[in-house]
Amino acid sequence: MIAEITDPVANAIVTWLSLNQGGRLSGPPSGKVYAATSVFVLGGDAEVQPGWPNGAQQLSILLDEIGRLSHKSQKYKVDFLVRELALPFIHPGAELLIMEGPKIVANAQITEVTGEVHDQGLFCAGRATWMDLGRERGAGSTGFSGNAQ
Repeated sequence: MIAEITDPVANAIVTWLSLNQGGRLSGPPSGKVYAATSVFVLGGDAEVQPGWPNGAQQLSILLDEIGRLSHKSQKYKVDFLVRELALPFIHPGAELLIMEGPKIVANAQITEVTGEVHDQGLFCAGRATWMDLGRERGAGSTGFSGNAQ
């Protein structure tokens, strides 16, 4: 269990869906660091990917609350279990879906990128692709769940 995110890759505003919208029964998480699955919204995905977002490339996200904006929206420090896979998609304004299993429970928007990623000797400056990173890690070991295309 992660007690705190000390070196976040970004900050984001997360808006939790109500139960009527398909959100969490208990509302926003009450623990310090929340771990879930996330999907970056790249635009037009629902029209071109069957089963989107469940069939999309999914990343494990970590959220550490740093401020409450309303009963549904909070500001969070953001990190990912495999940071280098997320970096090409992280920029101010980037949108993510936060999921628990196949269910979307929140929407997130990156408000600030807080640093660069140096991980296991691999430097990512926002230009790597899913396939490039998969080759770097070795065939069949891409570090994300979902369908690798």
